[in-house]
Amino acid sequence: NHSTLGDSWKREGLPVNPVLSDQGLRKIATKFDASIPQLVLKWSLEKDVIVIPRSRNPNHIKTNLQFTHVMLNEDDREYLESLDGKIIVPDDGPPFDSRSKPSVSDQETTEEEKTADESARNESEDISEKLVLLGEVDAKDSTLYLSSDDHWIYAFDSASGEVKWKYGTADEGGSKCEFNSDGTVVYCGTDDKSLRALSAVNGNLIWKFSTEGAVTSSTRVGADGSLYFGCLDGYFYALNPDGSLKWKTDLAAEIWSSPALLEGGKAVFIGSMAEDWANVFALDGETGEIIWKYKTAEPVFSSPSVNHDNKTVFFCSYDANCYAFNTENGHVHWVFEADSAFQSSPVVSKLDGTLFDGSTEGNIYALDSATGKL
Repeated sequence: NHSTLGDSWKREGLPVNPVLSDQGLRKIATKFDASIPQLVLKWSLEKDVIVIPRSRNPNHIKTNLQFTHVMLNEDDREYLESLDGKIIVPDDGPPFDSRSKPSVSDQETTEEEKTADESARNESEDISEKLVLLGEVDAKDSTLYLSSDDHWIYAFDSASGEVKWKYGTADEGGSKCEFNSDGTVVYCGTDDKSLRALSAVNGNLIWKFSTEGAVTSSTRVGADGSLYFGCLDGYFYALNPDGSLKWKTDLAAEIWSSPALLEGGKAVFIGSMAEDWANVFALDGETGEIIWKYKTAEPVFSSPSVNHDNKTVFFCSYDANCYAFNTENGHVHWVFEADSAFQSSPVVSKLDGTLFDGSTEGNIYALDSATGKL
């Protein structure tokens, strides 16, 4: 079989790739913060189909197979099955996808010509490490900072939507940006295996820390300025405020989850996508040593939440359960079983301590955080 994820759609005379431009697939992929190739590859492997993705981009080759967080339900599978034999081409062209730029047909060029063409195209479109300064941020104004899938980190005036500055990266964003204690530095992780520290005022690069995988985990800043984040390379990182490595701990599985801090970084809680070993961790904030760990039945994609009394931390898992752990020793206080997997992160109300989370079936749960009762 030959998939339209390659260049065959061009030889059929189609104006765009019908898979990468399908709005239904894009909607499903967006649920999981995944690309359409990741979605289709996961579905194919579930059907025991051997897939050999074609790509000359090393980062795309690796990220194509980082889809353990994609948990298809029956509706998703039915939609994918319904596409058999159909070709739907949108009138307004395909949505933006960083991997959807087609390479030149094998029948038209040699490998050398294709490589040269791709290099020239990448060079002409390269925005990595490029700063576009349109205006400096006034500390008195309300400003929105975000890393985007169009490869830019933005500073927007939140009242007018005006772009103050933008900083180019080599791949998509996906994690939430965070600030230092006085708000003068913004930290943003991106899929180009980097965490950057940028001036919140003008976007100037202060430092850049490189990892071995995409940084989709959002950074948390400790009381002493230390930075904590997970990575798809399987390591959890702690950096000093100057961007130097404080420590890193190998958790042996992709980390999509964002950390929760106990008492400003005394301990750090994080989940991983491991299926056959521990996927819930409490780490020493100073050394990175594992204080305690726990294995849920399925991977943990969502981020933990610490109760306001600092005595309990909550994790919700793909195994359809939410767990309440003692922050000091990992003792399980209670387990709540829902109707389906949890991908969203739990949050605790400051008013009455109610724990809220939503399942992949679209149901929102409100639990007593002390007992786990609905």
